[in-house]
Amino acid sequence: MKKILIAISTLVVLACATTWLFATDASDLKFRFGITATPAELNIMDGVTSTAAELNVLDGIMPTVAELNYIDGVTSAIQTQLNAKQTLDATLTSVAALGTAADKLAYTTGVDTWAEAALTAAGRAVLDDANAAAQLVTLGLTANAAELNQYAITVDMTDISTAASVWVVAPHAGDIAAIYSVINGAIITADATITAEIGGTLVTGSSITIAFTGSAAGIVDSSAPSAANTVTAGQAIEIITNGGSTNVVRATFTILITR
Repeated sequence: MKKILIAISTLVVLACATTWLFATDASDLKFRFGITATPAELNIMDGVTSTAAELNVLDGIMPTVAELNYIDGVTSAIQTQLNAKQTLDATLTSVAALGTAADKLAYTTGVDTWAEAALTAAGRAVLDDANAAAQLVTLGLTANAAELNQYAITVDMTDISTAASVWVVAPHAGDIAAIYSVINGAIITADATITAEIGGTLVTGSSITIAFTGSAAGIVDSSAPSAANTVTAGQAIEIITNGGSTNVVRATFTILITR
């Protein structure tokens, strides 16, 4: 019986050896073992300095030919390739978790934390404009930025021919850019001079002369204040007439304020 077992073992060894020995070249030998990786690819392991204990981690692992062939196509040391990869980054991980659906914009909600918000076609049309003027065109607005930042308040004075004052409140803070007056009748005898004050301080350049020569209903005059013209929200502006003219004539004043 012992001789029979020895004979069978010998035949098995000879069969395996025949597979190796009758290979025509290295390529044929690899083919017989089912290996597709090239020698250069297999030699990536050359120079490995793992200890016996480290290598024994593989003890008992039975990789298939297909699993061994995962290195097929590898052209340099695996560690070198791993070193060239992007390291783990919290920001990139957060971005990678976004749904990236259509019409979305990524934005940060904290350190290394990203979220998405809706971004419509209309929103993109405004964002891609080169400047504020182009954005106003996209929005279909004809006013410029300066005009949009201005507002007007009005106040009536019943008789500019009698020395008096009227007050009007500025609802928003800003600078008085212009003061306009329009009268509803003709003054006579002399001109009426109009000035403006804020908190008892004369607004520089606010004086308006309403001339009696050629005076008539609908005549418009104006001034362009240049200093001491800043108001705070809720502050009163005083319009003053010196009453230099005669004839009872009402005037309406429009004050243009730039925020």
